[in-house]
Amino acid sequence: MAEAVEHYLDLLALLQEGPQQQVPLHGRSALPRIPEVFLEAASALEQLERHKDAIAVCEEIITRTEDLIPETLRI
Repeated sequence: MAEAVEHYLDLLALLQEGPQQQVPLHGRSALPRIPEVFLEAASALEQLERHKDAIAVCEEIITRTEDLIPETLRI
């Protein structure tokens, strides 16, 4: 598990260095691509009881997606 975590962290570092990828949404707008690898890395870190690192990865996901969530959620 420790080796897997290191691979995830290396991959996350590469994702941080590269340009933000955009994915078209039905031709109208583009949303930042949020790789599932962030959540997988957080899960692996949690399994190794590296709680602070897992929280840091989750905070990065929130930072990347907070602009996509409206202040008032309508259902």
